[in-house]
Amino acid sequence: MKMDVPKRTKADFEAELFRKRVKCIKRDIRMINDALESGTDDDIIETHRAIDGKYQSYVQDWGNGMLFFVPKMGFDYNNLYAEAARDNLKLMKAKIDGFKCFSDEQSTVPMNNVSVNNTIVNQNTVTSFQEVQQNIYGLSDLSANQKDEIKDRLDVLESILNSDDKKESKWDKAKPILKELLDKSFEAAKIAVPYFLQNLG
Repeated sequence: MKMDVPKRTKADFEAELFRKRVKCIKRDIRMINDALESGTDDDIIETHRAIDGKYQSYVQDWGNGMLFFVPKMGFDYNNLYAEAARDNLKLMKAKIDGFKCFSDEQSTVPMNNVSVNNTIVNQNTVTSFQEVQQNIYGLSDLSANQKDEIKDRLDVLESILNSDDKKESKWDKAKPILKELLDKSFEAAKIAVPYFLQNLG
């Protein structure tokens, strides 16, 4: 006797797509974890490229809060170094994990319409060094001495931007200062670095 095979509905296909999506996201999170835990500098950059390439078109405001991200252009991979990429990967992990959580609740929403909400302020909208300084001075986790030290470095960066040097020369002078800023405060670097890259010329 021939048994009737239940027809697959639209909901069945959507559920299967949702399961595959979540499985893919979990696999990407494991890849980030592996790179962060034991990856070489090259592994970190390679993983950064892979995750960026996969999710930049799906997660709205993908680059917000990340180092060496230039609005409308993407990441500056020519100058992105491993330590900055490592910090970016931590944020990418949080964003795609939030993307997965959103998908858990709204599995039928097309991926390119998903916006992952987080507490990161869009630091790419600052238009002057005064705003950069104000935003950094508003960070609650920095002491007064730390803020003064960071301000000194911002003053140097401002003088570099306002100089008549070529772009390559400006970047060579600014890179160690930006690295030092990142070492002192990741939150402060998230504010200063995008502004500097936008105005480098």
